[in-house]
Amino acid sequence: MSYHLPLVQHIQFIFDLMEYSLNISGLIDFAIQLLNELSLVEAELLLKSSSLVGSYTTSLCLCIVAVLRRYHSCLILNPEQTAQVFDGLRIVVKSGVNPADCSSAERCILAYLYDLYTSCSHLKNKFGEIFSEFCSKVKNSIYCNIDPSDSNMLWDPVFMIDTISNPSANNNHSMVGKILNDSPANRYSFVCNVLMEVCVDHGDPERVNDIGILCAELTAYCRSLSAEWLGILKALCCSSNNGNCGFNDLLCNVDVSDLSFHDSLATFVAILIARQCLLLEDLVRCVAIPSLLNA
Repeated sequence: MSYHLPLVQHIQFIFDLMEYSLNISGLIDFAIQLLNELSLVEAELLLKSSSLVGSYTTSLCLCIVAVLRRYHSCLILNPEQTAQVFDGLRIVVKSGVNPADCSSAERCILAYLYDLYTSCSHLKNKFGEIFSEFCSKVKNSIYCNIDPSDSNMLWDPVFMIDTISNPSANNNHSMVGKILNDSPANRYSFVCNVLMEVCVDHGDPERVNDIGILCAELTAYCRSLSAEWLGILKALCCSSNNGNCGFNDLLCNVDVSDLSFHDSLATFVAILIARQCLLLEDLVRCVAIPSLLNA
């Protein structure tokens, strides 16, 4: 018997192999089997007082949700499997996760739970009594439409620059999120410094990915950042709008006509959307459409 847990990236590799072989039915079955084991794994980690408590199963569950989202249209064809997935995810987050104050991975799990529940009538019939109230909390926290910020505050070009330069080194996201939540000026400086890093020093795709994940984690604990991300993206895309979008400090330091950073910016935005920091419809409504109209 093995006493070692497989690394999350190794399980992800198995997912990839099954996907490449077009074994989608087997892939969904394997994901459901793993999902059913997660609560037992977490209980064992708690029993052993492991440092992986709360992180390993959540990270693995995020990979499972990614697979299930990709093949959502296949999954919902089977009501029994859909119910198994829903119940498994519900058990993973049953320990009182607060949608307004949780990790980025937990937000992704909650968002998929919400999508399953609202799109499958048989889930509402089966789990309505135990999930309907919590579903409303998820909707109000994750699926509420936001309007872009038009901040123009005193910019601190060194605020959190060490964290941004080494995004994988900071793990105390809840504490940093509180610092950002308590100060609009800090949020303004943070988003400006992040976008400066992405748009100006954008040579390493891996680093852009790490910065995106850092920002997703901090946004999970500081929901006010969502309006800042939306606002600063609108400022970049609608920079010809006579400076009415705010974030002038960034616009003075970034040449929006420089195509070299567009791939990095697109990767960063895709991570924010995938990690439920931004709703795609908000991005289209507040950034894409105004930008096209200006053009």
